[in-house]
Amino acid sequence: HIGGSDHLTIASVMHPHTFKSTLNIYLANVSNRLEDFPKVTSYYARHTWATLAAEIGIPRHIIGAALGHSWTDVTGIYICINEAQVDEANEAVEKYIYGE
Repeated sequence: HIGGSDHLTIASVMHPHTFKSTLNIYLANVSNRLEDFPKVTSYYARHTWATLAAEIGIPRHIIGAALGHSWTDVTGIYICINEAQVDEANEAVEKYIYGE
């Protein structure tokens, strides 16, 4: 979980490729510290989050919005994603992970 306005501000001013590279370096450092743990990348983390979110019933369009995916079909024109639902999805996945 990345929280706090400082983290979000830094992420928002970084170029997406720079942010992804930096994130992958930090994730690799964390996974290297854990024994018998696969190397974690941003792709692996996003895939895991999306899978867990789907397992607990978060709608696919909210998962897509949380991952920053754009909609290419006509339906996306008519539906506005509620950012509060994305926040709720993040909280629900955290609770699922920690067994709350």
